[in-house]
Amino acid sequence: MKMVVFKAGDGDSILIQGEQANILVDGGRKTQFKGHVAPVLESLHENGQALDLVCVSHIDDDHITGIVELYRRRTEWAVHHLGTTAEPNFGEPPVIKRLWHNAFDETVADAGGGTDASNISNQLAFHGQLISAMAAMAETEYGQRFGRIAQGARLAIELDLRFKQSSMNIEFNGPSNGALIEVGDDPLVTDVNGIAINILSPFHEDLVRLRASWDKWVNKNQDKIAEMKDKFSQRFGTMDALEFLKFAASQAELGEFDAVQPPNLASITFMLQENGQRILMTGDHASDGKQVPDGEPLKRGVLEGLAHAGLIQQPDGGLHVNVLKVPHHGATANTSVEFARRVTANHYVFCANGRHHNPEVEVIEAYVNSRLSDDDQVRSGNPEAGNRFKLWFNYHPDDEEISSNQNYIDQMTLAKNKVEELAAGDQFDFEFSQQSNFSIDLDADD
Repeated sequence: MKMVVFKAGDGDSILIQGEQANILVDGGRKTQFKGHVAPVLESLHENGQALDLVCVSHIDDDHITGIVELYRRRTEWAVHHLGTTAEPNFGEPPVIKRLWHNAFDETVADAGGGTDASNISNQLAFHGQLISAMAAMAETEYGQRFGRIAQGARLAIELDLRFKQSSMNIEFNGPSNGALIEVGDDPLVTDVNGIAINILSPFHEDLVRLRASWDKWVNKNQDKIAEMKDKFSQRFGTMDALEFLKFAASQAELGEFDAVQPPNLASITFMLQENGQRILMTGDHASDGKQVPDGEPLKRGVLEGLAHAGLIQQPDGGLHVNVLKVPHHGATANTSVEFARRVTANHYVFCANGRHHNPEVEVIEAYVNSRLSDDDQVRSGNPEAGNRFKLWFNYHPDDEEISSNQNYIDQMTLAKNKVEELAAGDQFDFEFSQQSNFSIDLDADD
């Protein structure tokens, strides 16, 4: 197998190529999709190849935006081939044979409280307007985080509508026969043109909790909006939309969004295997689960998914793969020392451009220490732990793409300095790419 990792802004976009399969996982940001991903996909089409699978790991906008653009382009070319429109002013992407995407309306379907997707999307749109109406709120961590998820939800709905209106004969969520892709009591395994795929998440209970938390958020948000409308009417009498938005934004941060489990926890994660080579795709999921007082998992992470699929033994078994796509852009909240110790790789791939402080140096240290530390509680017990390995980063501190944002530059510089410090003993390799993409040929591991 071969992995092509694209510059994707602060998101992910990765092409996995087997002997007879092309699999695109996420599309990154729209701008980066156009500049970095689309040209490679167009060359696939020119060579007579298709996208055998397109997977949207979850609905955050840094993962789904590029896929919406891909689908738009594929649709316009399909219509052109019917002879009814002029040739589009962009290259033709490959035919898409399969799509995996847990659509927004299905993911947040009624969990018992009466919430539906249109209600949620309306509240998301309204809340987004409130944030936009007050620049100070938009710049807060809350405002930025809400904006990302609100935009992602809107795009997920757009992708779902495009798919339902399409006649391009794309198989949708094949492993679950068109329903939500979710892991139940039995392992979920499928095959895409010779690549065996073990689907590791989301678990059914993850989606149930996500639906319930959305339901709670919407209901609470509706009450607050109604209260604000009453206050506005009493004070101003008439309902001027812009004035109301400014007024509402000045009153409170609506929604108590921290009560909603982020869509990251519903990431579709999976292991791909072909000819003894293994790639672990983790999306933005957590590396391992959290426990609540009664001992039941509050959420199941990648480790629990691997154990459920029979790929790793609990409580302390290890796993070695050719490539590990590091969870959630190298954020500390999504990688534990335990995960780094138990799951080792020949290649560790970090997809991050410095935004949101990713990749974080503590995560880089966790993976390196799992291979080089003298501490038995930190160093992996996997037989391959002593082998040489490589850290890959899809952005460099000197990238022109991030040159206008000093915070991004500073974070990527911090990461690069830490890697160079850790690599001083020449025990591992690393690369901070300045190219549009980089490739990892797994045949070179053999």
